[in-house]
Amino acid sequence: MKVVFIGGSKESSKDAIVNLIVKSRGVLPEFEYVRLTDVSNINIRELWKSRAEQLKLRNGLYAKLKKKMDEFQKREVANVIVNCYFTVDTRHGFFPLISEELIKMVKPDMILVIEEDSRKPHIKYPDEVEKLKRMVSQQEVNIHYAGLYSYLTTAHLKVIRVRRGHVKAALKETIMTLKNMFGDD
Repeated sequence: MKVVFIGGSKESSKDAIVNLIVKSRGVLPEFEYVRLTDVSNINIRELWKSRAEQLKLRNGLYAKLKKKMDEFQKREVANVIVNCYFTVDTRHGFFPLISEELIKMVKPDMILVIEEDSRKPHIKYPDEVEKLKRMVSQQEVNIHYAGLYSYLTTAHLKVIRVRRGHVKAALKETIMTLKNMFGDD
């Protein structure tokens, strides 16, 4: 079973790209799709609670994902895409939603990070500067974690930057990356 984790911040168009891939079945070899927040019915806003609550919610998430992955293994599913957030922005700072324990349990073959290209930011209003700074910080943290996950599992790592107004180009690059990964034997 080949597993690809696709992560990124909420501003990245990651969910739109993954949804387009899921809706256009037939473009890629057959795959099962798991949206991490759907598996657990986790409410990201709940992660604004205390650290103990954050860990409790994350542990519940792991148990449910493990059950789903075991189900795929029994059914001999060939390819799995897991859509997730590597980190969540909380009032305490960035909280890692994926830990060493989870990444070693799932052992992805590829980690794909889809982030907004913030090298040429599009700022209309002065109050957007702080939001942009926070997004850029989260992207840096996400890419750092993705590198760590890749190191821990020997998974391939690719970062795709989505330029504002160029989602089609990022979609095409994502599809080609997945085709190459799922097509390898």
